[in-house]
Amino acid sequence: MLINKRAQGWGTDLIIGFIIFILAILFFYNYSFNYSNETEEIIELLSYKGDYIGDSIMSEGTPIDWSEGNVQKIGILTENKINQTKLEEFYNLVQTDYNSTKVIFNTKYDYYFFLTNPMNIGGGQVDGIGKPGVTKDTINATNLLRITRFTIYENKPVTAYIYVFE
Repeated sequence: MLINKRAQGWGTDLIIGFIIFILAILFFYNYSFNYSNETEEIIELLSYKGDYIGDSIMSEGTPIDWSEGNVQKIGILTENKINQTKLEEFYNLVQTDYNSTKVIFNTKYDYYFFLTNPMNIGGGQVDGIGKPGVTKDTINATNLLRITRFTIYENKPVTAYIYVFE
């Protein structure tokens, strides 16, 4: 009796294909659930860092009469009004060494601070203070969060905005 060994192994192919299909579905669901969690974590972290930067800028700073050489906490207010000297010190510090301000703010994220009206710094008008090469209209970021604060600048109420972004 002769046995023919030319039969197809379709049962094995079917099982392997089914396993690959199930693994692909599991990978897709796992990735989609974790991706939404990562987004929430990034938003929470940006919000936390943005509030910290906003609270710091909208404070008197440490020490109260800080300068570029002794600053521990950057703040631009005196008696709940923007102090022109501190504002100019902040601007000069960012222009000199932006990365050191990120260290002072304890953040890896970039930031950009501006008011509803341009600021008068060094005899000229400045749109904002923050990451070099960025303006409030040209921020190109993956994730961006805006923090809003109200204050007084040049004896007028103004809105201060802090953009925190990746």
